[in-house]
Amino acid sequence: MRKLTRVAKKKRGLIAKFSCVACLACLACLAMSNAAVAGDTDNKSKAEPVFKPDVPKLDSLEQAGASASSTLKGTIEHRSAKIAPPPRKAKKLSAAAAKPADNPLNGMLRAQKDKERAIKLKAQNQAFELKEEFTIPQSIGIIGVKFFKPIDGPAVINTVFSGTPAAKAGMQVNDMIVAVDGVPTRNLSKDQCYDLIVGSPDTPITVSVMRRTNFGVKQMVRMDFNDIPDPMVRRDYLNSL
Repeated sequence: MRKLTRVAKKKRGLIAKFSCVACLACLACLAMSNAAVAGDTDNKSKAEPVFKPDVPKLDSLEQAGASASSTLKGTIEHRSAKIAPPPRKAKKLSAAAAKPADNPLNGMLRAQKDKERAIKLKAQNQAFELKEEFTIPQSIGIIGVKFFKPIDGPAVINTVFSGTPAAKAGMQVNDMIVAVDGVPTRNLSKDQCYDLIVGSPDTPITVSVMRRTNFGVKQMVRMDFNDIPDPMVRRDYLNSL
């Protein structure tokens, strides 16, 4: 019994020793783990620096005005003083540029252009006015000749108006109108000859002509007096009546 008691006591002592050693080992492991965690935290804090907002220092307004001429200080944000720009000077124009009319050559050229423009405008106005002048209200068919009538002879042409059927047919001054549409003119008056020659517009007419010793026949179509293109020809024709 005593032996069994002693053996049991020894076992209990060994178990207590082993438990103490195990506890010490656990405490050592915990300490090592805590140290490792603390080391990792320190390394992270060293690797990732913390940035803090930096508020710059500003100089005073008086210093800002004098900063252009004084020495600038470090670690201070300097404010530039607003300096008004110098006033601009007005450019002086030369005499020729300021008063181009004073140049004699420019004045002469301008006067010449104004004169040419006035002449052109006047010609256009005259052409427009003459376009409707020297016309008659009724339509009269003519061949475009002026003639005189001797007492004992046929009518003799003394004017052929340009742009008329007589001019286009080749009738000339001093041609004698022997007959009109087969009617002899020797024993007729001037008015009777005129009535034979003048008729309705766009009607045919046959005029027998004696030129010196040559005899010819001219076939024409009467034109409207108002269709004569030249107003001066219309004027001369009316004055010859």
